[in-house]
Amino acid sequence: MFGKKKEIPVYIFTGFLESGKTQFIIETLKEGQFKDGNRTLYIICEEGVEEVSRELLDENMFESTVVENEEDVSFDSFMKLDLDHDPDRVVIEYNGTWDPDRVIEALPEHWLLAEGICTIDASTYQDYLANMKQMMTRQFTYADLVIFNRCDLSQDLPVFKRTVRALNRRSQVVFEMKDGTINNNVKEELPYDINSD
Repeated sequence: MFGKKKEIPVYIFTGFLESGKTQFIIETLKEGQFKDGNRTLYIICEEGVEEVSRELLDENMFESTVVENEEDVSFDSFMKLDLDHDPDRVVIEYNGTWDPDRVIEALPEHWLLAEGICTIDASTYQDYLANMKQMMTRQFTYADLVIFNRCDLSQDLPVFKRTVRALNRRSQVVFEMKDGTINNNVKEELPYDINSD
């Protein structure tokens, strides 16, 4: 008789190509946040310019697999990966042009969404928002953390924050400046003046 399957936390990274997803994963691995003795299945749905080195993957007990087509993001394919790899944790680097609902619906019952993280290149954000608004904003749906990187003070960061929070109130929004520092002084501006008559 089979018992209940162990619960597996899932971390989903979304964002367009070259938005900083892989770099964020690399930094997280170098900081040792996944170096806890647990085996991680790393599902790569988009291969960009940067990739995680084999050495860093091995140090953190990451086994990687590539999913090249959106149709292959399915319950059946994830169950097969679960059987083949028997992971303790799953990290999915998701393609920003694919439907985020698809990956959530494909998760097996014992794969539980632990955190959604969305990376955005601030230098291209307004262009994407103007030309691909729905594709851009649907990435916020499951994001607990939204990281705008490559920021500078000439950009309207309060508006960036407001567009995210309008779609997902629970998202934490972080601004990483071009020099790598974090700007915590960006206030969420209301679309109206609460002190006016």
